[in-house]
Amino acid sequence: MKKIVMKWVKSCQECQKRSHLQQKEEGKISATSTLFERVSMDAVHIKAGRWKYLVVERDDFSGWPETVALTRLTAKPVSEWFNPEWICRYGAPKEFTVDGGAEFGKELQEEVKREG
Repeated sequence: MKKIVMKWVKSCQECQKRSHLQQKEEGKISATSTLFERVSMDAVHIKAGRWKYLVVERDDFSGWPETVALTRLTAKPVSEWFNPEWICRYGAPKEFTVDGGAEFGKELQEEVKREG
């Protein structure tokens, strides 16, 4: 009976989703070969005093993060932070990945070009 139950549980999709012994997904190999070649940026809503947003930028090769807290999430303050704090320190990335939110559209690209 125990073998039958174990076999059924192993074949049950819902049981596998709820299992505490889920296997971890293998890490994906990055296609970049140098530091700060590919960078990802995302914004998180926070409640920390006067700060409302946290912009997180991360190097895909090393995982190195940089963050800034902002009161407004528009292209201008993001680019005002990005140019001196990222580009001046690490150089301009070859690839720049964003989540497609309104604050990271073409307006941000234009602001970064204008600032730098």
